[in-house]
Amino acid sequence: MAAPPRGERLRIGVPFGHWKTTTFVAGLRLSGIVAPMVLDAPINQRAFDAYVDQILVHELKPGDIVIMDNLSSHKSPAVRTAIKAAGAELRFLPPYSPDSNPIENAFAKLKPPAPKSRRTHRRRPLAHHRLAHRSIHTSRMRKLLHPRRI
Repeated sequence: MAAPPRGERLRIGVPFGHWKTTTFVAGLRLSGIVAPMVLDAPINQRAFDAYVDQILVHELKPGDIVIMDNLSSHKSPAVRTAIKAAGAELRFLPPYSPDSNPIENAFAKLKPPAPKSRRTHRRRPLAHHRLAHRSIHTSRMRKLLHPRRI
């Protein structure tokens, strides 16, 4: 994409009509991203409860620690019960700060970097995320998690 002439705004095409929100939810381990899910809508309590019950708990082992940010949908009794039943412990991050939330940095790599990628991402979001999350290596996970003492 070329830069606009000096003093002019850069204009690129955007879809008109209804905006769509695509939500990516996943777990983060030293070995990489686990239990990924793409939802073609904003996350809500019902969707997050289903994600934890049907996807995340199958990746958990007894003794695992699940750390979540303070989003209200993360705090339901169903989430707590499912994680505890899997033998894992649930903890919450302090109030939101991008610096203390390593998954935000990991997810940044999943965002499409160029206009062509954005078009593919809109047409096939699952394919984009599948490829992108495989490109995050173990060494990157250590860098994301260890400085924050997680």
